[in-house]
Amino acid sequence: MHGWEQELRARLERATGGIPCVTFSRAIVTALTYLGLRRVVVATASIDELHRVEEQSVTVNRAEVPAIRGLGIRRPTDINKCSSKDALDLALALPHRQADGNAISCTNVRTIEVLSELEHWTGKSGFSSQVAALWAVLRWRQWPRGPAPGRGRLLAT
Repeated sequence: MHGWEQELRARLERATGGIPCVTFSRAIVTALTYLGLRRVVVATASIDELHRVEEQSVTVNRAEVPAIRGLGIRRPTDINKCSSKDALDLALALPHRQADGNAISCTNVRTIEVLSELEHWTGKSGFSSQVAALWAVLRWRQWPRGPAPGRGRLLAT
């Protein structure tokens, strides 16, 4: 994991009086490892300049990103105008034959309801940054409830 991610977690934990936290970066890397994904195609809402950051956070952990595409949204406040269908359509347009999994990296777009459909149409595991963070927190807290079928393979475990 990146040193900056560890420093960010430490700063957040100090600021909250020692309450442990989970970052999106850590959650995504943990999800990749848990699902056994080594090559993922990534859909984002953002612009190309931010894709390098996304790709670095995946590749530093020994996974490859054969393709990454975004919707080109520049202002973070405009990302919530993107629908879950927009994210799904973009993810489905990626070259899935080059990868063993799918990722949607849009922290301000509802994606939980489209992950099963993405997995169905591609035949490959998929997750989003939101779902990875939710899953990581639930695992960390040892949430006693069972799997959430219909919300992607990550939450079905």
